Amino acid sequence: MQLCKEAEGYNKKIILQYNNLENLESEDLGRFLMSIKEILETPNTHWMFLGPVESISVIEQYPQLHSRFNEYLHLERLTVNEVLEILKLRCECLSTDGQNYIKPYDEATIINLYEKLNGNMRFIFKILDDIAEKLSSENCKITIDEINYIQQKEREKTFGRLTPNHQKILSFLVDTGESSMTDVSLGTNILPSNLPKEIRELKEKGILVTREDPSDKRFTLVRLSQKTFLNFVFSKKEDVIS
Repeated sequence: MQLCKEAEGYNKKIILQYNNLENLESEDLGRFLMSIKEILETPNTHWMFLGPVESISVIEQYPQLHSRFNEYLHLERLTVNEVLEILKLRCECLSTDGQNYIKPYDEATIINLYEKLNGNMRFIFKILDDIAEKLSSENCKITIDEINYIQQKEREKTFGRLTPNHQKILSFLVDTGESSMTDVSLGTNILPSNLPKEIRELKEKGILVTREDPSDKRFTLVRLSQKTFLNFVFSKKEDVIS
């Protein structure tokens, strides 16, 4: 607010951009935006929030916020060839001047990631970064085999810390994606009366997140957290049940 007042003193307007909303889970995003709702009305100030389309449903859950957001702009996702070109340019920029570089990835891997992640470039880069940190050799290329191997280790580590009911819930959501509590109960054979406790414990571990069903606020939707989802991108239901 102080910065905005200083800009106003010079007869200027200010544009503030807040990027990467996908790094906040729905509940955290709602709390964050509510905490700054008064600041959003600072005169001569324009705010730009960049994130996934799901952010809109979070905003619409809070009438105090919804009235402050007056325009949504949907950006089309990049094509797979555009993602490959960005990666190529990124590698060229990071390489030593005048030296050839070895691509740290296999193009078929990028195409596969693009299809699995519905063209989400940030998620693609996140997986590449995470896998690159865990490769034993700097000269290794990131391939689907490498990703599968490392994610298998992540699955074993995650499932080793979970109860049988937790494993059932996680396996179900890996296979189905976001689901209602009713569907989770039916798909795992966990009684509806016992399910909230199990879901709460998985939320506390950072494995799951929940949100109100935007079409009917009486119901709750459950999905893997972003970190868990990225660690299980290539998982199949039959692969993860021990």
